Amino acid sequence: MRYDVPWYADAYVRSLRALIGSFLRAYLPGSGSLWRLARRITVPTLVIGGTLDRLVDTRVAAQVARTIPDSRLLMLEGVGHVAQMEVPDLVARSVAAMLAEVRYCGS
Repeated sequence: MRYDVPWYADAYVRSLRALIGSFLRAYLPGSGSLWRLARRITVPTLVIGGTLDRLVDTRVAAQVARTIPDSRLLMLEGVGHVAQMEVPDLVARSVAAMLAEVRYCGS
């Protein structure tokens, strides 16, 4: 199992540090705030959330979509935190549809 591999403790600590760093960058004030950076995104963006996400509050996806200009929100009923693994065909079709829409509108 994963607990038996020699690098488990190191990977766990690095992942935990990255999660804490990401949280702090998102919510602390300042120019490096992820929310401020999100407002500066200038390309069409598809924000995907799942109604059964237990890692990130399900309201965050809508907040992200409101923050990023020219974004679209796709909330997937009955899907958790890793939509691309849980419903890969649906996610792929959604991304392809957004790209087709952007190409069509841009021509």
